[in-house]
Amino acid sequence: MQVYKFSYNYNISFFLSLFFIMIFIIMVMAFFFSADKKILKLLIMIIFVGMFSFVVYSLYIHPFSNYRKIKKAIENNEILYVSGEVTEFKTPSLKWGNHESESFKINDIEFEYLENESYGYARIVKNKGIINKNGQKLKIGYYEEYEYYDKSKPSRRVIVSIEILNSD
Repeated sequence: MQVYKFSYNYNISFFLSLFFIMIFIIMVMAFFFSADKKILKLLIMIIFVGMFSFVVYSLYIHPFSNYRKIKKAIENNEILYVSGEVTEFKTPSLKWGNHESESFKINDIEFEYLENESYGYARIVKNKGIINKNGQKLKIGYYEEYEYYDKSKPSRRVIVSIEILNSD
């Protein structure tokens, strides 16, 4: 039974934190540059344009281009599969507010993901994740991403499908 299929996840928490940081920066600048309104307006405009450009690129353009690349690999049957039991399962120890990753192995192939990934499976145990303990029998479909400077080993294995196998 297939329980996960590749999707794109919109992550808004990073954008909200940048928004609050921008408000703080503007308040500090207003305090220091209150005498010269033209400089203050110019600085505020530069910060907004710069932050907006950064947010759009980092949250949407870059992750979405990777998503499209993997989607094309799925359509061209270039996805790798592994079946077996989950071993060496590790989940973050904190209940919230951390940036630890969850990881596990199937047949010595290691998978690791954060809960805020933009594409691919990223649901950790505390958020009712499908993969939640050692011994689960799964079939994982995955795509190997490589850094442009190092093609010798994958920098990330993006989970594109999860199928729960019967434990007969």
